[in-house]
Amino acid sequence: MTEKIFYTDPYRYELEAGITDIIEKDYLIGLSLDRTSFFSEGGGQPCDRGTIESEGWSLEVYRVEGKDEIWHWGRLEG
Repeated sequence: MTEKIFYTDPYRYELEAGITDIIEKDYLIGLSLDRTSFFSEGGGQPCDRGTIESEGWSLEVYRVEGKDEIWHWGRLEG
């Protein structure tokens, strides 16, 4: 289950998180994190977009989805 920082601190845009799972689907990479500040789409509300960065790589996040486990979908660079 992903800790949803966007509920408790909606203006936070930087935080450290651990990767809990990685999948590849339709040329996109999906990351599941132990905590996130990215709001997932639902109820007519669009999802947040942004960048997840680590040493030597970054993921340009285009789609965020899920309820208990939040998935961040995008293109991997680096």
